[in-house]
Formats: sequence, structure tokens, C-alpha cells
Amino acid sequence: MKEDARAEADYSRAVALDPNYAFAYRLRGAIRSRTGRNEEALRDFEVVGRLRPNDSENHKDRGGVLVRMNRNDEALAELDRALAIDPRNAKAYQNRGAAYNNLRRYAEAVADLDRAIDLDPKNAGARTNCGLALFMLGEYERSLEDLGEAVKLAPRNAIVHFNRGNVYAKLGLRDQAMADYRAVEEADPRLLASYGGVSGVLAEMSRDRMAMRSPSPRPEPTSEAEARMREGRSSQAAGDWARAVEAFDKAAAADPRRADAYVARGWSRLCADVDGAETDARAFFNLAGWRDPAAPYMAILGVLAERRAGRDPAAYAFLEDALAKLPGSDAWPRPVLLHLNGDLADAALIDAAGNDVQRAEAHTIVALACLRNRKPADAREHLAWVHDHAVDRSVAADLARATLARLDQSDQIARKP
Repeated sequence: MKEDARAEADYSRAVALDPNYAFAYRLRGAIRSRTGRNEEALRDFEVVGRLRPNDSENHKDRGGVLVRMNRNDEALAELDRALAIDPRNAKAYQNRGAAYNNLRRYAEAVADLDRAIDLDPKNAGARTNCGLALFMLGEYERSLEDLGEAVKLAPRNAIVHFNRGNVYAKLGLRDQAMADYRAVEEADPRLLASYGGVSGVLAEMSRDRMAMRSPSPRPEPTSEAEARMREGRSSQAAGDWARAVEAFDKAAAADPRRADAYVARGWSRLCADVDGAETDARAFFNLAGWRDPAAPYMAILGVLAERRAGRDPAAYAFLEDALAKLPGSDAWPRPVLLHLNGDLADAALIDAAGNDVQRAEAHTIVALACLRNRKPADAREHLAWVHDHAVDRSVAADLARATLARLDQSDQIARKP
């Protein structure tokens, strides 16, 4: 009947009458967890643990609360215990997958969430979390499949629409994102309120740290660094790479620990065909490490920048680190790294791409390889494909357009008498 306060009062009376009544503690803990009182919920689940130490459901519930509190290592210990007791506990796999997501261990998250879905195919929460993990691994089509299934299973659930909308926004699919955000607005308008409504959440969630460069954030920046980042993004959108680099210089100076400033400046430097992108890649890794979702792309940036400067040994050092330290799955953009390492042919790289964003990246990388091999005509074909097909705000599209413009300029100079 959704009368949580009355239900909790009855459970409290039950445990007062029988302090060993484990089921009442569990039910009270569930209410406290659902209403955001996580510490109180943990205390109830701890009592259940003393009364029933081998109860898989209790370890699963306690692990779920710890995940929500972002105490993920503790959560993993609880959920490992839950699954050791009952290897078919679907919700325990779901909660452990959520913990892995929080820890950016996305391949492990997908494995657990796939197991949860196998055990409970109608679990919309597991589908949602799996879709988000797949997105972070670059498996965009599978991500949208799982998120779509979640929406089918829970068509009026605001959270599943919100998560799918976020993925659409990060892929530059504005209309699809807006449709999901409208569904969120109907189901739970409070969910969008902190972002300033539908348009606000679209702008916020469009800022992707992976294959997409960021559009301008919301107005009225709160710091000097944010103001300079906004200025740099505007210059990026206009294709003014020199001015973008200058703005991101100021952002990094204002906040030297802001990793996204080095991401933005590094790619802008590469588009501007100026030195220093490799130092931005190294600065990023010093701050964010190899588990950050942007790490594969920053490794690619480091390789391209070192090769541009004629430092092939340094480029291969980036590749060696990336292939050793990044997850060993075949998820995109690992095929790009293999191609840069000489382990994947041009055609195989393009075939490995799963959507237009990835194909744009593949064609751009192949075009740069053609230029290194003094095949400008072949490079033009690949760059033209990107120009015609790339998703808006794609780093690959930026780099392809900038490279194509330099080729056109070189041709004009060559044709002058």
C-alpha cells in the first residue's frame, strides 16, 4: 500500500517483541534502504547476518546498500559471499555488476550482469546497468540493445529512460535522447529538475569523455577553468583550433588537475597540427590513470602525436603500455590500437567498426596511415568518407576535417605558378 512509515513501525514492534526475528529486521532494512537511510539499513542487515550468517539474500541486500554508498570494495566482499552461498542469486550478480561499474571494471560488470539477465531475463535493472557498462566499453550497439530491452520491460520507469537517453545523447543522437527525456519528464519530473529540465540534461549528458568531443556546457560557468573550457569548446565547434588550444591552455593553468582540459587541448593540438599533444596524453595518464574511460583514446592521441613528430619509438612505448594495461577484450577502440601497432590491416580495422562513430575513427586512422606512407589520394578517400558520414561532435570528424583542409591548402600552394 506504499505506507512505509506504518510498515516500518510494525517491523520495529516485531523486533522489540522478538529480538531474534531475522525476517523483520530484513524487511525493515529494505524500507530504510529504499528511503535513503543507508546506515540504518546496514545496521538491520548486520543483525540479520549475526542471526543467519549463511543467508545469501542478506549478503546480497547488504552489498546493494554498500554499492549505493559507493563503498564498493566492501560491497564486493559481501556479494562474493552471497554468490558463494547461492550461485544462482540473480540480484547478487546485478549488485556486484553495479559495484564493478562504479569501479570502472566494465568487462567484469558485463560478465556479472549478463549472468543476472540469464537467470532473470525480465530484470530491467540488470539490463540497464549492462547497457551502461557496454557503452563504456565502446560496444554502442549492444548497449542500446540492452537499454532498449530495459525500456520494454519497464516502459514507465523513469530511470531506464533516463539512462538510455544519456547514451543517445553521448552518441549525438539528439532526437532519440529528447524522446527518452520527455518520457522521464512524464514519469518523474523531479529526476530532471537538477539539470534544468530536458534541455539542461541534454546539454549535460552530451559531454562524452570518449569518442565525442564536448559541446558547450550550461551558461554561467562557476570557475575560471570552466569559463576557459567553455571558450575552448566554442572555438572547437568553429574549427578555430589555435584559439581552442589557447583557451584550454588557460583552463589547464587555472586548474592543473582538471583531466578533461588535457583531453581537449591534446586533440585540439593534433587538429591544429602543432606540437605538445603527447605531453597532454601523459598529463592525462598521470591524473586519471589507465582505468579511465578516456584512456584508450588518450593512448591513441599519444601515438599519433609522437608519430607526427617523427618519434616512432616513443609512439610504440604508448602502444606497449596501452595493450598491456587496458582491458584485454576486443571492444572498440582496441582494434585501433592493434592497427597502429601493425597487427590489423586497414580493411580489417574498418570491418571491426560497429557504427558510424567507430567507422569515422577507423577511416581517419587509416587516412593518417596513408599520409605517412605518402598516399595522399588514398587518404583523401577515407577523409571524404568521414566528412560525409561522421556523427556531429566526433573527435574523428574534427581531425579528418582539419587534415583534409591542410591537404587542400597544400594542393593550392602546389598549383600556384
